[in-house]
Amino acid sequence: MSLEDQKIEVPENDTNAPEELPTDSSSDPISQETTTIEEQADEVAPATTSGKKKKSVGFAPLPEEDLKEHHEEVHKKEQERAKSNPFHKIPPELAYLEKKSRGPGPKALPTYKKPAGTSAYTAQEIGNLRHTNFKEISIQNKETELNFNYPYIDLPIPAHQIVVNVKFASLNSYDLAKINQYLLNLSNMRVGLGYEFAGVISDVGTNWTNSTEYKVGDVVIGIVDPIDKKGSLSSSLLINPKRDVLIKVDDAILAKASTLDVELSFDKAGTEEGGEFEVDSSDSSDESIAANPPVVSNTPVKDKRKSSYAIEDEIPALAKLATFPVLYCRAKQMLEHVKLKDTANVLINGADTNLGFTLVQLLNSSVYSFDRLNIILIVRESSYKYMSNFVSQFTKGKYYDPSKTKNITVLTFDSVNEDLVLPGEKVPINYKKPSFFASEVIAALFEPNVPEIDSPINESNIQSYKLDIIIDLVGSKKFFQTSSIKYEKLDEIQLPLKIHTNAPLSKIFNSKVKEPFLVKILKPKKSGSAFVSGCKFALSEPTYTIDKQIDYAEMSALNPWTQKWSSNLFNSWTYYNYYEDLELKVKRDWILEGLELLLDGSLKFRIDDYIDWRNNYRAYIKQLKVDDGKVLFKIEDF
Repeated sequence: MSLEDQKIEVPENDTNAPEELPTDSSSDPISQETTTIEEQADEVAPATTSGKKKKSVGFAPLPEEDLKEHHEEVHKKEQERAKSNPFHKIPPELAYLEKKSRGPGPKALPTYKKPAGTSAYTAQEIGNLRHTNFKEISIQNKETELNFNYPYIDLPIPAHQIVVNVKFASLNSYDLAKINQYLLNLSNMRVGLGYEFAGVISDVGTNWTNSTEYKVGDVVIGIVDPIDKKGSLSSSLLINPKRDVLIKVDDAILAKASTLDVELSFDKAGTEEGGEFEVDSSDSSDESIAANPPVVSNTPVKDKRKSSYAIEDEIPALAKLATFPVLYCRAKQMLEHVKLKDTANVLINGADTNLGFTLVQLLNSSVYSFDRLNIILIVRESSYKYMSNFVSQFTKGKYYDPSKTKNITVLTFDSVNEDLVLPGEKVPINYKKPSFFASEVIAALFEPNVPEIDSPINESNIQSYKLDIIIDLVGSKKFFQTSSIKYEKLDEIQLPLKIHTNAPLSKIFNSKVKEPFLVKILKPKKSGSAFVSGCKFALSEPTYTIDKQIDYAEMSALNPWTQKWSSNLFNSWTYYNYYEDLELKVKRDWILEGLELLLDGSLKFRIDDYIDWRNNYRAYIKQLKVDDGKVLFKIEDF
């Protein structure tokens, strides 16, 4: 069809017709533009087979009927796009989630029911079980965070094992060192976090079916085998009573635990009924409290129980029983290297940790009956105030025993930084000079000596004042492993400790022989004294970061202190006994002993928070890596 045939004729008598255009189109730009638009319209809207198609004239819009089909196709595409997800389409079984009227949450997935008449599942029914865990909350390596996996498979359990439905689990900073032990995990089983737990037995193997020791429904507490990869932060645990420790708890224990306060508090003075540690319980009258108000310490522990997820503020009785197993076993394994008799001189480096608190309470408990006890606690300057509050309970407060001589001294390895620090800058740590620090430790050693009663200290009787054991929890190389102490310089200074002596320090500690400071203050090796390291021995400066404290990279076959037989062999060649306790050791008798102290009110712990595990657990994991602490988790119960 030619262009002439497509032209639209306009009647001459039509008043709406456009005026006649000039004949010379070359001199009229409007005519040229109109012609161009008409030619473009011819290309865009060709004639259809049904007849002549209307065409736009001049600047008039295209007819709507020409784009009707186009708009319908665009509308269909928009509907398809609205039903799709940017990453994948919603599966049919989850399509109901688009409808808000169906309920607040997703429906439970259908569970597989065991067919009647079958004795076992087939491999085709249950699939590949290599990655199956019991609702495990686990970590694979140092780089990954906690992974939550909740498959449930109704399988017959091994005859000698027990399934525990975990209700509460406690996580200490030390527990995170387990990740460093399995940086390269080549097995199919993931490495789980946590050791201690409390829960209810949900199933037992055939060996326990007719046994009265363990049965379904029993309330239990326990601790998993430290060399096992499973962790207590799981909804369910498969327990082997021959390797893991499992203790049944009766109603009487739960009733007693419900009245306990297991939280070690430093920021206010408590009462006998409240069970909190107080400064002085000898005079609790209103007048004395008004005259001497309790000192509120500047504890660095963050505020507790400010969780966005609402749970009970009061810690349940069963949860309290999940707070002590790891710390008590760690404390017992530190002290088992020495045989403490009627008198004991102990130094704890890093006593402002939960393990340090446990050691102090254990040494002052009914487990040991010392006639004379001298404890030296090395802490941070920021911990000094609340540590002094804690110590006062054993020297003049609630746990004071006038029939026994007790001296507990709190020293700091750093001093307050009074330098000007600009915002955003890291505050440097001001460590004390080794010789000055040594003078403070020596003064604490001499503290049990009473000048009016005891003989002056000299080289002949100094051995009775030296230490039986040094327990290092944060690193001692800077102060205790150094051999640069200047005893002659200390003799030139009129130190207060000289009231206990009638001989110079250089002579008492034989400064002519250059030895590490820890050897100078330890009793002779033949007496059974020991230096016990609960952290990396070669730490240059004290640290509370668990990744620095415990480095399993050095726990190789080339390290003679990693195995008991080799450490005993090498101790026969050294001039002091050295023991390394980086790995956790557990004993059933230790946990039963710790449970008795806990129920007696003689054992408390600093709990940073008690939370539901779903409330930002990653923030707590990161905090526990940086500084020592404990978090009590409430495990979900479906």
